[in-house]
Amino acid sequence: MKVILIGGYPGSGKSFVVKKLIKLLREKIKGDDFQLLQKYSMDYMLKRAKDRDIIVMGLYDERQKFPGTDRFGMNVQPLFEQFVREQKDDNTVIVLEGDRLFNGKTISFLWSAGIPYNIVIVQADKNLVHERRQKRSYQSETWRKGRETKVDNIAKQMPYATYINNNNEEQAEIGASRIWQLIRR
Repeated sequence: MKVILIGGYPGSGKSFVVKKLIKLLREKIKGDDFQLLQKYSMDYMLKRAKDRDIIVMGLYDERQKFPGTDRFGMNVQPLFEQFVREQKDDNTVIVLEGDRLFNGKTISFLWSAGIPYNIVIVQADKNLVHERRQKRSYQSETWRKGRETKVDNIAKQMPYATYINNNNEEQAEIGASRIWQLIRR
């Protein structure tokens, strides 16, 4: 089993990169499409490949105001840990992004449980991030700064993190390809 944790500043385009990853997975892994499932109030998408199951936490429907894990409750941490413990297949890869689970508690849990993980940090031009955030009037300045500090702290502690840029669609697709390579390892 492996977990890929995707984080970044609010407005960096984490959910957009994961949407591109889902598109890539549909192209690379032929056969049945994603199964939409729910366990412990956590929505997730399951894609079965020949040699592994790929679980993308959250839903990425275009109509969703809060895609990915943003819909999860603030109490999701213990539910996620239980979900991970229950995964039986050693070849399962879990991909998640967003504020709810991209945190030190998740990293500590994975480390103490001996579960390999990769950290991916999505970055974008500061002005572009600001433009994207302007569309989200529900995010206060205090909340935003707190999330940026959390991402910065994780980045400092994880010098081996994978960094991807997301200033345009092409970069998002390249980022999705890099995540695909992490899944395949």
